[in-house]
Order: sequence, then C-alpha cells, then structure tokens
Amino acid sequence: MFRKSRTQHFFILNILIWFGFLLSLRLFQLGDSPQQLQSWSYLGIALLAAQGIAFALRKNILAGIGYYISAILLLVIFMATGAIGYVLGNILGSGSAWPLLTKGDLVIGRTFALSFQPGVMVRAEIEGKSSIKRIHGVPGDQITICDGLVYVNDIAYQQVNNWVGFRFENAAQCQREYRKLQLAADEYFVLGDNTNQSRDSRQYGPVPRTALYENFLYAIRDDMTVRYLTAEFVAPAEDKGAGQ
Repeated sequence: MFRKSRTQHFFILNILIWFGFLLSLRLFQLGDSPQQLQSWSYLGIALLAAQGIAFALRKNILAGIGYYISAILLLVIFMATGAIGYVLGNILGSGSAWPLLTKGDLVIGRTFALSFQPGVMVRAEIEGKSSIKRIHGVPGDQITICDGLVYVNDIAYQQVNNWVGFRFENAAQCQREYRKLQLAADEYFVLGDNTNQSRDSRQYGPVPRTALYENFLYAIRDDMTVRYLTAEFVAPAEDKGAGQ
C-alpha cells in the first residue's frame, strides 16, 4: 500500500510539472516569436524524456505509460480549447492580405493579451464572416477617405510604400470621393493590405472592439521563411525631421 501511494504521488507530481510547463507558454507569452516557441518545444521534449527516464528508474513502467497518455491528452485539450492562448492554422485564401499572407501559409496567432495598436494584424468578425485585417485607426483618430485611400490623422500608410507614411494635402485632390469621420471610444478602422482586393472599413465603416478577437503574430512559408505580421508605421520624412 505504501509503495502504491508513493507511485501515485510521483505520477501526480509529474502531471503537475507538465501542466505547469504547458501553462508557461501562455504566462510568459513564449509563442510570440518562432525562436521562443522552438526553445519551449525543445525544453518540452527534454522534460518528457527526463520524466520517462525517472519512471523507468523507479520501475514504474505502467505508471510511465499512463503519464505519457495523460500528457498527450492534456496537450490536446489545451490546444482544442484554446487554453494555451495560441492559435495555429493554415491560410486557405486571403487576397486582402496578399502578398504578406498567401494560400497555404502556416500562421500563429494569439487570443489573449490582445494588442489593438496601429499596424497590428487582427482577425475580425465582420458581417458574420471571419476576416483578416490590419488596424489603421484607433479610438479618437480622425479618418479621411479620399478616392479609396485612407488617411489617419492626415497620414496614410500602405504596404506598397513599405509603411512609410505620406500626408493628405487638400480635398481638391479627391476626384471621386471625400469623406471624414471621427472614431468613437470603442471603434477601430481596419484595412486589408491589398487594398484593391479588400472589403474593409472603407465599405462597412469602423468596427467595434468586440469584433476583434485574435492577433496574427507571424506566418511560416513552405520554405520555412518567417514573416512577422505586425507592421511598423513610419512617420513621413518631414515629420521626423521636424523633431530633430
């Protein structure tokens, strides 16, 4: 009886260690870069190997098998329920995010500690559909739309310009369309990177905070190249010079 109790305690201790290891991914946000995630995975493999050796040395082979089954179940439950907080998936088709995202890319996103800063790529629930967009305008920003081009506080940022901003000049330059609006306390203006193939806030207007539920962190291509999905908006040259 005493030996059985010690075996049970050893089994429970190892499960708790593995449980804590899984939680560390979320607690320390270790999935925010491929390097951190890779290191965490290698450490997990080493942990499982060490625990397996420990069961073997104690001659608790059946308990060791039960531990590995339990560890796999815990991992599956964490991933299936989103308890880890990181989402793994493949891009099935996103013309609005081309060329940064293409069909077949493996993407990793985060569903906790969300960021809603300009330049962040998000998943949004819009008109009953899941969409991949980038935040351009945040609460309090003034939006100017001129012939489909969006200026936030009179500055526009586009992927084709490597996210270097350029200023709005005057309404006379707008030949077909000129609109202005102010974002409310819970409103965000989202755009697709490929603006010619994107249906976004230019058509359906600002989206509420509650519609944004995932940050896209990075994408991994078939050739294993990594692309970070957060854009760094760069102020226009005249703005940078003014502060020097």
